[in-house]
Amino acid sequence: MFMVGCASNKRMSETDQYQEMKKSTIYRAYQKISVESMRPIVKEYNKKLIKENQPQSGDVHVHSLLALIWLGAYQPKYALAESQYAVEHAIEPKDRFAALAVQALAMHQQGWHGLATQPSNESNAIRKTNNFSGRYKNSLLLVHVAGGALAVKEGDITQTVTAVNEIGILLNKPWIVKLAQSTQSVHQGAITNAITILDEIKSDPDVSNKNRKRISKMQEIVKGGGKNMTNEFSKAVINAVAQDAIQDNDLTPKVLAKLPKKYRAKVTKYIN
Repeated sequence: MFMVGCASNKRMSETDQYQEMKKSTIYRAYQKISVESMRPIVKEYNKKLIKENQPQSGDVHVHSLLALIWLGAYQPKYALAESQYAVEHAIEPKDRFAALAVQALAMHQQGWHGLATQPSNESNAIRKTNNFSGRYKNSLLLVHVAGGALAVKEGDITQTVTAVNEIGILLNKPWIVKLAQSTQSVHQGAITNAITILDEIKSDPDVSNKNRKRISKMQEIVKGGGKNMTNEFSKAVINAVAQDAIQDNDLTPKVLAKLPKKYRAKVTKYIN
């Protein structure tokens, strides 16, 4: 979902490529359409945040969420347009952390691994100096999905496990919490324990058939072994929980409904 890199133009620096992309007609037109299309949702979302005594950061959350959806559809150009807007408007630490994490992921997916260093470092610095807690589930889910995906990309297993565990708690899905435990077991080399936990998850009646298939693929990764097994397993885990978190976000259907048809068609296969 979030880990595929795209070919880069080796004749230009990553910074120059990014600047050229931001000047392109497609990028600018999409960003303008997205901002205009999402205004009604942002307005409605901000009203809800006010009732929850939260800062009005609906624009950041909506556009960071859209960036994650675009990443899932392997469309880093659109994800970069969304994340750029989110980063420029983010003020609160948790909103800025999520926006920067998504931006770093989008740069990685585009193949700009060097350029991703700055937003990645800044997001990690914010995480280390802030306690992300609050009453509003959607914003915290975004923090942990983006942060967890970035942690996988950077090989930070401890943070990956923490993020997956938090997602399970926020979604009230014990099987995701168990998935965090299995990730920890894989990292520690306790393969038999990890497979046992995955079997328990597959037998849980609350787990969908789609997620059972994902769990089976995780078991295949573990049984296959290899030097990249832990990283491949972590990718499979974060992809599964990220899709659940995005699908469970009550903003997702609203966002997709407002997205113009020609763009919506590019992401609905991933969401459905």
